[in-house]
Amino acid sequence: MPQSVRPAVAADAAALAAVQRAAYLALLGADVPALAAALDPAVLAATWRNAIELATPGSPYAVFAALDRTDHVVGFAAIGPLTDPDARPGATELVALWVHPDHQRDGHGSRLLAAVADAVRSRPAPSPAAVRSLGLPLTPSSPPAAWAGAARHPNQPPAPTS
Repeated sequence: MPQSVRPAVAADAAALAAVQRAAYLALLGADVPALAAALDPAVLAATWRNAIELATPGSPYAVFAALDRTDHVVGFAAIGPLTDPDARPGATELVALWVHPDHQRDGHGSRLLAAVADAVRSRPAPSPAAVRSLGLPLTPSSPPAAWAGAARHPNQPPAPTS
């Protein structure tokens, strides 16, 4: 069975929670007891189950699961409406993208991003002149170029490069 991405289903919620917990602990440090305690798998699974239930056809929400060759969930991505007041109407935000640390560098993140991009492109534009857009959250580990772009107003063109 090839590696793939598909819409997440309610039965994936516990696996999504396990991926998120493992990725958070790998990124932020498993030696932080408060973090490990805050990442209760049952709470995370309930949260993702609710998100999956919101992701009905035609809704602005979607959750995608990345599967390995044995059909186990090894990553996921979720999108929803961008709530930034400066955002264009109908803009979408990538609210989560996690790949289990044991399965990183296998192309799962790329496949998840491709599924997200396809979902955003397939949505009807809010008006004929509208541009579909996808907002990406910035984290302290985001590349410096992303932070530089975030410092600009959305309607300001990028600074010239030398």
